[in-house]
This record gives sequence, C-alpha cells and structure tokens, in this order.
Amino acid sequence: MMKPLAAFLLACLVPPASAGEDWQKLYEDGAISVSVDAASLSRRGQNWVFRERELMREPQLDPASMRRIREIRFLRQADCAAHRLNTLSRAEFSEHGVMVHYEARRAEAAAWDGPRSGRELRLLLAVCGPA
Repeated sequence: MMKPLAAFLLACLVPPASAGEDWQKLYEDGAISVSVDAASLSRRGQNWVFRERELMREPQLDPASMRRIREIRFLRQADCAAHRLNTLSRAEFSEHGVMVHYEARRAEAAAWDGPRSGRELRLLLAVCGPA
C-alpha cells in the first residue's frame, strides 16, 4: 500500500496536459504525423482555438540546444471567415519528452497569416471545413 505522501508526489509527476486529451490524427506522411486535440477545440468570438501536435518520424536536431526534437505542440487560433491562422504558442520536445524550446504571444498581438504550407492548409480545412 502506498503512503499518502508518496501517492501525492507520484501524482505530481504525471503531466497534467495528458488529462482530457483527445488527439485526432489529421494526416500522416513519410516524415510527420499531424493531430488536433478535439477536446481543446473552443470558440473565441468568431475564431476557433485548438491544440495541434506534430510528431516526427525521425527527430530533427535543434541547433540551439543540440537536442533531437521529436514533437512540436502548438496552440493555434483559426479565423475561418478570413481563412487564416495565428500561432499563440509553440513548444518543442525532445525524444525523452523534455521541453527544449517554448515561445508564446498574446492573442491581441496576433500575427495572422494565410496557410504558408500544404500542412497548414490541411489543418485549416480540418478545423474550419471547406470554404
């Protein structure tokens, strides 16, 4: 039987981000798998806010830390009417789940862009549906 203090410490070690996640795979190609957390989809005015995860088949080397990046997680905002995306935060994780890099911006300081790649276009279509 586990002592209460040990149980509490063990519970603190479990990452809270995994609770309530519902990752739905959007697509996978030879190099990357892209998923959206369906449980995170929410409306913010006329926009959708959601979490995205990119898992790389082969880790990429982060030049600043010299660590191998396996996963990138984004908090994104989609303006479906204008067909554009905004990245609110971006976090890179190593092969061992250690956060290597994190950047964030406030929603008010949005840098809205149209889809810059086929990957972002697929993401926007998955969240907003066809125009």
